[in-house]
Amino acid sequence: MNPRLLQYLIIISGIAVPAVYYIFTSFIPALRTPVPGAAIILALLIPPFGILYYYIHRNSEKTLCDMEKLQEQVKWINLILDNSEEMIFVLNEYSQIISFNLAVTSILGITKDDIIGKPFRAVIHNEYASKLRLNELMLLKLKDVFSGSEAEMICSCKNTISNEIFTVTYKMIPIFSGNELDNIIVIGRTMHIDSLTRNYLVRETSEYRLDNDLSQIILFCHRLTRNLEDRVPQNISILMQIALEEILINSIEHGNLEIGYEKKTELKMRNENYWELLIRECNQDYLANRKINVSYYLDNDRVTYSIEDEGNGFNWEQYLENSNDISGNIIKNYHGMGLQIAKNSFEISFNEKGNKITLTKYFNESGE
Repeated sequence: MNPRLLQYLIIISGIAVPAVYYIFTSFIPALRTPVPGAAIILALLIPPFGILYYYIHRNSEKTLCDMEKLQEQVKWINLILDNSEEMIFVLNEYSQIISFNLAVTSILGITKDDIIGKPFRAVIHNEYASKLRLNELMLLKLKDVFSGSEAEMICSCKNTISNEIFTVTYKMIPIFSGNELDNIIVIGRTMHIDSLTRNYLVRETSEYRLDNDLSQIILFCHRLTRNLEDRVPQNISILMQIALEEILINSIEHGNLEIGYEKKTELKMRNENYWELLIRECNQDYLANRKINVSYYLDNDRVTYSIEDEGNGFNWEQYLENSNDISGNIIKNYHGMGLQIAKNSFEISFNEKGNKITLTKYFNESGE
């Protein structure tokens, strides 16, 4: 029975019983005695309360059945979580870790005391990456999640026991209750070179044409370096990925969007997300359609990346000559280190205009 209909029936009964009793006793004086009157009231009350009892009994059985189903679902969910090879985190609305599954302890070597209550970025290894840039990226991804969209990011993580560093792709899924964000589910999967690539890859080449989208750079640079695992040490591969990120960001900032160092410094000093500021204030209509052309070549001897923007170029000789000046204005202005990082990982060459850079890494027999 519909619950609302049952409510109406009980209310009507509560009004009807006294009315019917009054009518009966008004026309039949013999019913005014206590016994017949009580019998009438009892007779009038039996149907609605019988219906009420039936409804409560039926729904109690349904509730018990639902509870048993829920307990069974919870059991299976816990079984899946505890035996999943993927890391699963539960975050609150402030992106703090409130729970995680056994795979997190197995892969990262951490316990609840290590990270419960801490922000999610606590599980990300950023020994080589810029802490400021990592925070900017995290805020950018969380903004998408807070608005109701799923987000994906790739970063490095470290096992606290073995000190092994590996790449993880994280998918962030918002869980809403009505219009309010209740939790964020984060699913992490470690990424390794596949066996076919390891055993059979001789060479590969590819070309890409990118928009001025800073949010995709880390994901893209992982794609460019994912097959280096057996060719260079892991720490070198990570540094090469970071160098590519810096060069691509420079190509967007200083190349396509024509951001000078003074403007970049001014944006960096504001108390806002730099990447959002950059796109909002500097991605003007006549610049928005510019592209970044990237080509990639890998064989058993070397890897080469060519990155060309559609900007005006720059005096690259000046910045390559300042390789020892990393304690002055380069650090003070929060930028200018991209080329220096790239120089430590690659052999570098430019075209004459300065809007195309070629990065080459040669592999020797030791893999260094």
